[in-house]
Amino acid sequence: MTELVVITRTGLPLIVAFFLQYFLSVSPMLVISRVSNLALGASSLATMYMNVTYMGVIQGCVTAIDSFAPQAYGAGNLALVGESVQKNLMVNLVMLIPMIILCWNSEFVLNALQPDPELSKLAQDYLRVVTFGMPGLLGFELGKRFLQAQKIFHASTYVLLVVSPLSLILTYLFVFPLGFGYIGAPIVISLSYWLMALLLLGYIRFVDGSQCWAGWNRRTLFTNLYEQFYLAIFSLVAVEAEYFAFEVMSLAASYFGEIELAVQSICSATGSLIFQVPFALACAVSTHIGQLIGAGNKENAIKSTYICMKGATILGFISFAVLMILIVPITRVFTDDKEVAHLCYQVLPILFFTQCYDTLNVTSAGLLRSQRRQDIGSMMNLFSYYVIGLPLAYLLAFQLDLQVKGLWIGLTICVFLLTVAEVIVLLKTNWDKVLKNAEDDPVEEFY
Repeated sequence: MTELVVITRTGLPLIVAFFLQYFLSVSPMLVISRVSNLALGASSLATMYMNVTYMGVIQGCVTAIDSFAPQAYGAGNLALVGESVQKNLMVNLVMLIPMIILCWNSEFVLNALQPDPELSKLAQDYLRVVTFGMPGLLGFELGKRFLQAQKIFHASTYVLLVVSPLSLILTYLFVFPLGFGYIGAPIVISLSYWLMALLLLGYIRFVDGSQCWAGWNRRTLFTNLYEQFYLAIFSLVAVEAEYFAFEVMSLAASYFGEIELAVQSICSATGSLIFQVPFALACAVSTHIGQLIGAGNKENAIKSTYICMKGATILGFISFAVLMILIVPITRVFTDDKEVAHLCYQVLPILFFTQCYDTLNVTSAGLLRSQRRQDIGSMMNLFSYYVIGLPLAYLLAFQLDLQVKGLWIGLTICVFLLTVAEVIVLLKTNWDKVLKNAEDDPVEEFY
């Protein structure tokens, strides 16, 4: 019960924070939809591209911090927490360089994905403006992980409670009263990312968290980056594998007509929103167990891992039951079209059923990060999505003519197999080796 209370207390603020951050990325579309259909399409296309490039890289790379900073904090080496974040900053900067090039010249890529050149041009304009906000977003994500490693989970929630509603108001002001039009939305997004970073930095400086910051260390920034790069790349692969799989499904749905594409869009948006719950839980779990590993507390680390797996399974079934009860109002939020709604009532239950084990799947990925074994998780991700999931989805959707329903059946089978594989790996964990890896950290070489 003590472990469950700790995980719940740390997980709830993160769930709220991830919901608010997701809202921050989609809220501009609520305003842009009043400009024109072309503007809405361009912003949607730009957001999809941004998810695969900027968001995928940043979210993938910063999760490597979960493998180092919590263990350092658990071991009582406070300075190493800040140095882990500094090293991760260097990794992110290197990874983001090709992403900046891809986004700044995205028109060529987008023209290859869809036939409207004007749509691609507008999307590129959107992405170029958002590029100026990426350092702010990276700073916020690094600061969030820095604080999480110290068991400070509520700071990012406070920041987003201020920035998310303010961003929606500013988007309306920039687009309409101030006359910036369509381009006003990405301007506000960039400003919001910088505001998030500055507010979180202010929290660390003046409220809590600075005890783990020993200042910038030049040797730290440029030495012993191999393990950070290694785990960051595998974390990135795991995130990008899932992003690409969902985007491929959206492109596939466009071949089935407007109704099927509308249903796929609703399912993707709903799935992304639901995903914030287990993802936030996984961040809390990886931090908590990483601290136990760093402290050398093998017995509690094992107990907590098993409790997290059981709790995630129970939460998954509860999520399924609640979502099925709310299926009608959820659908009505997105559409009033009876034909689209009718098909949603057939496809959404497949997505909701996936939560029964996807919650355990996402949590298991967090548990592997706490053990510095995300390389295993990434390889299983790649195999399940691209060797099993997408080929099976293609077979069911196109060959057996199940269309969008077939896409989601293929995905749910793939996630189930991935979950089983991750659980087996976790049950066979060599805990002595995990604790030895944490104990053997080359701390002295950082100075």
